[in-house]
Amino acid sequence: MNRSAVVIAGGFVVVLGLLLWGTSAVVNVARVAIDAPVGGGPPTTGRDAYRTGQAAYQRGDLVAALAEWTKVAETDARAQAGLGDIYLRGGSGIEADRRAAMTWYYRAAASKNTHAEMALGGIFAEGMGVAVDFSLSGYWYRNAGMHGIPEGAYIAAGYLEVGRGQRADAVDATAWYALASELGHPDAAAARDRGLATLSPVQRTLFEQRMNEFHHERRTGDATLVGPASAR
Repeated sequence: MNRSAVVIAGGFVVVLGLLLWGTSAVVNVARVAIDAPVGGGPPTTGRDAYRTGQAAYQRGDLVAALAEWTKVAETDARAQAGLGDIYLRGGSGIEADRRAAMTWYYRAAASKNTHAEMALGGIFAEGMGVAVDFSLSGYWYRNAGMHGIPEGAYIAAGYLEVGRGQRADAVDATAWYALASELGHPDAAAARDRGLATLSPVQRTLFEQRMNEFHHERRTGDATLVGPASAR
């Protein structure tokens, strides 16, 4: 049985119960917070508008959150992702508008906002206002993983292991499990080791090459993946 759900609540994206085809692995709940603001500043700064909106969102005042985040949404990817959350679920007198939600998530993801990338991965997996598309779901989870989210890398690995939305690839799946392990996912090391045990010597070499590519991309910051044209 394949089931996934995306719940947007309290500033978190929660990816629940995603059962991978043909494998007993169960993707852990992924909680990806909107990137926390850093530093200080006077009350009139965009940073403070974001913080005010975040506090309003967390106490359930979506109207206030919408007003504050809209002030800085042209330049703040965190606010863009937050607006995506508000329009995805609606509430407090605000109508859900999934087209608007997707627009804001795409804008945030263009700035490599991992909250938006994880949200898009879940939206395409669940088919929330869009056709279910595991190819696009995997694309966004891979981007989130490459940008440092262990759950994104782990889910992407599971897709590659069983061929969900793309051709199954044992080498790539093992590499993504390895990346997820490096990022701290608690179940990824066992999945990586299981994959490594099945690889031939030639595949092991390809695995090492893939890991070198990952490390180079993350080290240089050149870590936005090329995906389907429909990803944007």
